[in-house]
Amino acid sequence: MSPGPDAVEVVRLLRERGETIGTAESLTGGLLCAALVDVPGASDVVVGGLVAYATQVKTDVLGIDPDLVDARGTVDPDVAVAMATSVHHLLGSDWGVSTTGVAGPGPSEGK
Repeated sequence: MSPGPDAVEVVRLLRERGETIGTAESLTGGLLCAALVDVPGASDVVVGGLVAYATQVKTDVLGIDPDLVDARGTVDPDVAVAMATSVHHLLGSDWGVSTTGVAGPGPSEGK
């Protein structure tokens, strides 16, 4: 597998800055972290990743407020921010990123 240009650029920038990244993924199921670690030199910047596909993992492992999830659902920008913030703290990385969304084919949580 050949790394995509976006992943190459992210790893390059992080290495240049001496910074690290951690991922918290729902919809993508680890594909974001896999894309990053496919880049040569990624071990210098990728701390790790967590797949939080189930709501219980989002609340119990990532510590996302269950009231936020109840009020907004899991496919929500505020939940994505909370996931990214949490993985940043859990892994001790400089950056935390997250993904969430609807896999389809139909809507989920009315979205």
